[in-house]
Amino acid sequence: MNLPVVNHFLRWLEAPFFAGDEEKTHQAQLLNAIALAVIFFMVLLLPVIGWSRDIPTLTKVIDGLMLLAGLWLRRRLFQGRVKSSGLWFMVLGFILITASIISLGSVFTPTTSTYLFMVVSSGILFGVWGITLSTIASSLLLGGYVLGQQAGIFPEQTYETQLIIWVLYVLLFGLTGWLSYFSHRILARALERSRKEITERAQTEARLRESEARYRNLFEQTHDAVLMIDLQGRCLAANQRAAEMFGYPVDRFPGLPVSQIAPDREQNRQALETLLSGELLPHLESQFRRKDGTLFPVEAYLDLVRDIQGQPQQLQCVARDISERKQTEDALKAANEQLNHRVAEVERLHKELREQTIRDPLTGLYNRRYLSETLPRELQRVMREQKSLSILIADLDLFKKINDSHGHQAGDRMLVEVARAIKSLTRGSDIVCRYGGEEFIIVMPGIDVEQATARAEQIRAQIENQTVECQGSLLRVTISLGVAAYPDHGMEAEEISIKADQALYQSKQTGRNRVTVWSEAREPQP
Repeated sequence: MNLPVVNHFLRWLEAPFFAGDEEKTHQAQLLNAIALAVIFFMVLLLPVIGWSRDIPTLTKVIDGLMLLAGLWLRRRLFQGRVKSSGLWFMVLGFILITASIISLGSVFTPTTSTYLFMVVSSGILFGVWGITLSTIASSLLLGGYVLGQQAGIFPEQTYETQLIIWVLYVLLFGLTGWLSYFSHRILARALERSRKEITERAQTEARLRESEARYRNLFEQTHDAVLMIDLQGRCLAANQRAAEMFGYPVDRFPGLPVSQIAPDREQNRQALETLLSGELLPHLESQFRRKDGTLFPVEAYLDLVRDIQGQPQQLQCVARDISERKQTEDALKAANEQLNHRVAEVERLHKELREQTIRDPLTGLYNRRYLSETLPRELQRVMREQKSLSILIADLDLFKKINDSHGHQAGDRMLVEVARAIKSLTRGSDIVCRYGGEEFIIVMPGIDVEQATARAEQIRAQIENQTVECQGSLLRVTISLGVAAYPDHGMEAEEISIKADQALYQSKQTGRNRVTVWSEAREPQP
């Protein structure tokens, strides 16, 4: 035996299966069985009909059409057209059976008995209305055949025809019995599935009751308040912890407006809209209200509960009283603020101390220490930017006479006013230092030697024309300045400073109250 061929034939006999639609699958199985029965019935019948000479040609054609109709119905079944295939089965069945009886010329044929097969099949497929319509049609057609037979319209049958009719009856009985057995098997399978489903609906119900009991136990024993809220904003249920938190008895919560315990209506509305839109809602902090009207902080978690169809059903709110945590956070915040204030005070004191270490206490100008830290850095910067840097060294002329004639207080007053004048004639980016005694150094980044010389002349003129009142006397003083610049006079800070100091010495030597650029200075005499 060729097993692949057998397996292929068995697969061809199988009915189509429609997942998730049991009724459609059952109808397809029954129609497939009927179509196969018609096909095999006609395959067995055609040799007999072809052998007999008494059977009319029209009857043979009709029987061939029945075979084709069976094949066509199976094709429609596998296309998923189950309902329409059932209707076509009834219509074509009655048409072909009636045509076959007329072609045979007698109502006393096994073909007439196939009306019973049509009635049974219609009842299985379409229920009461199928049985009713097929019974009425069969009765009317048989009545017409009987009247025609009595009127002598149909000819008498020969022995050969009657023998063929006997064979047809045997085949028809077997077909009807097989169809009844098939229907019984379908019913038995359906009952078995029903019993299995009932056993599973009971196990599921038991599991649901167990799950509900666990949920109820968790619902009641959790340390947080749990509220079930409908979509209209009314409480449905609450646990014992919620009763303790809000001051209401448990049986008071059903029907309680949620705004009575969560007074922020806008926050409530936004939370509901967020959940209904399908977004996840992070935990939110809010103020809830107890029965006595007092407000307290809570941390709430909201979830949207949906039914089995996925439609929004209710809200579940888990709320936690965070009063103690808020008190701790407030205390920690106050401590942090106090610590930040102390840090800021320390930083301010540190800044003041730093200023004191880099500032001259009398004039407020930078001191020698700041200059030694800053000058190399500024020189490196202008080198990178390919700019100039000028250094002015200034010294008050004959300043000792002021101290000797008018006292140190007058001298200090003069130093302060000179420092103020120099500061007023320099830029914010310039570094003005009191180098010691009556000597000042001015560092001018980005200023070449010509610009620095002009600025030095402005300072000299300003000091010359400036008077300082002290103890009823108007005091005057002049100033001498020396100028040197990078890159004109050197590449190192120390070198440029020395050359500016030498230029200052030249100003002193040549009469004071003047500005001298190092290139114009002569080497100092020993």
